[in-house]
Amino acid sequence: MSVTAKRFHTGSHWGLFDAEVEEGVLVGIQPFAGDPHPTPLVHAMPSAVYHRSRITWPMVRKGYLEQGIESDRAGRGVEPFVPVSWDEALDLVAAELQRVKSEHGNEALYASSGWASAGVFHNAKSQLFRFMNGLGGFIDQVTNYSNGAASVIVPHVVGDLASLNGPLTAWPTIRDHTQLMVLFGGMAPKNAQLSNGGMGPHSDADWVSEVRRAGVEFVNISPVRDDAAQMLDAEWWPICPNTDTALMLALAHTLVSENLHDTDF
Repeated sequence: MSVTAKRFHTGSHWGLFDAEVEEGVLVGIQPFAGDPHPTPLVHAMPSAVYHRSRITWPMVRKGYLEQGIESDRAGRGVEPFVPVSWDEALDLVAAELQRVKSEHGNEALYASSGWASAGVFHNAKSQLFRFMNGLGGFIDQVTNYSNGAASVIVPHVVGDLASLNGPLTAWPTIRDHTQLMVLFGGMAPKNAQLSNGGMGPHSDADWVSEVRRAGVEFVNISPVRDDAAQMLDAEWWPICPNTDTALMLALAHTLVSENLHDTDF
């Protein structure tokens, strides 16, 4: 870091880090000093911020800029986009929001999609929701495209969503009360590098190691051996892709038909 650069503590889906900024330009990243296993993904932040694929100025489809709502929609995906000033872009968006609201009502305004940034206040969707609520309301999504299917199915399988969305079993409980842990789809270390709401210290690797030292055995049910960390010394069941549900049903059938299940539980 140069002597003129300033550091700003911030966070992302991939963890906490210090952003090194010089004259308004992000020039480097330093992982959070308190993170025992920082992910290398944070070092990609400067290149992501200034990548050539980023849109750094408001752009409007040529036909819409010239004719507004009367433009030929066949031009979508074909016509070039024209750069405009921020003031002009804001005027165009404001006018269209007011038009849709007055002609069709707030139920015609949809304002929800994607993850956006980590955190609560700095999440782009949070700001969008605040703005659209100030306009009188909007259509939001029901569940999502990530665990949306599970949120519908799981209540019919186990009774409620607690097994999906928490509270979940903590690592100390697994360490102290587990003999065998079966991993459908594995437990790849790379999957612990990020979190929807943002990551703090990456502690999973330490916990996994501690659980293994406590004598817990693991079975990795996955087409990929590396879906379980080498430190687990997991027994590998290399099933074919898309057959895990069939295996689950077969295991459940065996448990019940051979009276191996815990009826009291």
